[in-house]
Amino acid sequence: MSPENYFIGKTAETISTLITKQCEIILTRNSVQVPVKSCSIIVTLHRLDGLSLNEIARETDSSPQLIKQKLPKLLKLSLIKHEDDSSDKRRRLFFLTDKGKLQVEKILETFQELERSLDRLNKHLGFSLFEKLEEIKRALTEVPLHSDGKHSIKQ
Repeated sequence: MSPENYFIGKTAETISTLITKQCEIILTRNSVQVPVKSCSIIVTLHRLDGLSLNEIARETDSSPQLIKQKLPKLLKLSLIKHEDDSSDKRRRLFFLTDKGKLQVEKILETFQELERSLDRLNKHLGFSLFEKLEEIKRALTEVPLHSDGKHSIKQ
């Protein structure tokens, strides 16, 4: 095997960067101000307004630390606001602002364009990119690279 094949993490990172940059172009063209990697937070708050940081993390399948890093930018852009939870003062609940709600509509419209773009890419590849990535994610969970290959190790 070629030494380059051992750097699959770098290739995966490069693919992620390409997808992010190309999505940014489409989002910007459609007047979406939400950072690409924060769209899932905004759409989740559209679906389930008034969530805590941990609830957002759970709903977006992200770590609380990652969500905590993204929230200040969304607050600064006035896309979300927060209030203390009346039943538990230790918790903050996050809500969309009116500006955030307008951005969600633009995001959802943009998703239709992204779906057409993905359809073209899938036809070019001869398979569904999303399904293949989900398959790879499942396989890495069931047979991690650090396992001996003889049995499944759940992380």
